[in-house]
Amino acid sequence: MKRTLVSIGVALTVLAYAGTANAATTAAASPNSGPPTTAITVTGSGFDPSAAVDVYFDTTNMAIASSTSTGTVSFKVQVPAGRSPGP
Repeated sequence: MKRTLVSIGVALTVLAYAGTANAATTAAASPNSGPPTTAITVTGSGFDPSAAVDVYFDTTNMAIASSTSTGTVSFKVQVPAGRSPGP
């Protein structure tokens, strides 16, 4: 099983455990900045179907989801309340 790590910005990281993806794995966060408690939508593509996609904020595990049959993901996470704004 192949492990794919995709960084989004400075602190948000998407980690997927997948086999051999057919396309380049990409991920994005929107908005890409904001104060603590900001809701962030994470989207990605190029994952294997039903791949486990794990999102971290620094070292804090924020969410885990499965990619769709077409290898895409989309879900929301929230910046932890105790985090300081900035890089």
